[in-house]
This record gives sequence, structure tokens and C-alpha cells, in this order.
Amino acid sequence: MDSIKLENVTKIFKLNHKKEVFFLKKLIGLLNNKKDIFIALKCINLHIKKGECIGLIGPNGCGKSTLLKIIANILKPTSGSVIVHNKVTFFSEVNGCFDLDLPPIRNIFLYGALLGLERKMLSKRVEDILRFADLGSFKDVPLWQFSSGMTIRLAYSIALLTDAQILVFDELFSNIDEIFRQKCITLLNKYKKENRTMIFVSHDLRNIKYFCDKCILLLHGEIKEFDETNKVINAYNLYNSNIV
Repeated sequence: MDSIKLENVTKIFKLNHKKEVFFLKKLIGLLNNKKDIFIALKCINLHIKKGECIGLIGPNGCGKSTLLKIIANILKPTSGSVIVHNKVTFFSEVNGCFDLDLPPIRNIFLYGALLGLERKMLSKRVEDILRFADLGSFKDVPLWQFSSGMTIRLAYSIALLTDAQILVFDELFSNIDEIFRQKCITLLNKYKKENRTMIFVSHDLRNIKYFCDKCILLLHGEIKEFDETNKVINAYNLYNSNIV
């Protein structure tokens, strides 16, 4: 059974120029609508089965984050259809997701809401989240007093300790220490055995090799490869060697 199904999905962004640039272009006749749009994804067809762990790789700007956000229903496609069975938890960069004047418990509900997590579920998991993040002694301390590593541990813990059957991670294990990384790996391996569907973006291809049986190579908004992980990584390495 397909857990995620995308058919002919295209995503186009309109580029907003500053007013002075817009009027200058119009004045000298250089404004071209085709040049004022960005096609982030082009006719994506993708079927991911329940329980599959899929890697998503490609250079910066190739559309990886856009694809994940469409799967997580954060962005709507310009055209095409998206069918996702079960709830998705989407994890991306921490920046802008926390209120630094609030303590961890308040931020758990704030960030959890941004991830689409239910307040009732979060209430049951507060102590587990603080314990997993090793922040129990800091539960009443405002986040502005935290180190960046402590803040990242909190974000990962909120995203990981969820009932969602589909987990989507944009840049897996970025900027976390090795001890916490091993805790995350143990939990994700548990979820894999529970047959949860997972999609990982990572520039560290070791993470992709470790977790993912299959992998997608995205280039210029198009799926160029979707196959066994080692084959796709080899294709990506070949692509990189040809552009250096």
C-alpha cells in the first residue's frame, strides 16, 4: 500500500522583486514573466510504500525542502495531486521556531503546534521530551540562556517523540553531538521496526547509507534516480565529479 503518492506535481514560485527593481525593469522593457518565476519542482511522480525509509539527496537548491514541505502539506503544489495516508511530522531547521524568552515546556507546545502535533499528545510527552533532550534540570530556564546544542536537542526531541506514522526530516543530524546522535539513531531504528514511513534529507551520505534502503536523487527540480541507496549515491557522486 502506498503511504505517499505524488502524481505530476509541479511547484512554481513567483519571484518578488523590490519595487525599484520592478519599475526599472518595466521602464527599460526587460521585465520577462518567464524570468520572474522559479520552477522548484517539475512533474514529480513518486510512490512511497508504508514502512519504507527513503533518502532524498541532491545539491542545494534542487527542490528537496520544497518536496518535503509538499508531502507534509506545508506547501501546496502549483499542479498535480498529493495523497498522503496518516499524519506527518516534519522537522526542519530550528531557526525562528522557538520563543527564546519562554522555558522548554512552553516551547514544546509552541514548536509542537508548528509541527502539527496535537496538544493532548504533547501533554503526555512533556516529561519524556525533556528526559530525551536531557533538559529536565532546565525546564524553567528561558531558552535564551541555552546553548545552541541544547536548543537543537529540544527541537529533535519534540519531533521524534511523536505518534505520527510518517516522519520527514530536512537535514538529518545537523549540528548535534555524538551522544545525542546515538540516542536518535536508537529511536529511529525502533520506529523502522514499527514499520513507520520515513524520509531523510542529509548532505552526510553516511546517514543515508545507514538508514535508507532506497534513495531519490533530485536535480534541478526533477527526480533523476529512485533506486537502491548505493546505486543512487554512486550516480550522485558521478554527477558531482562531472561538475567540479
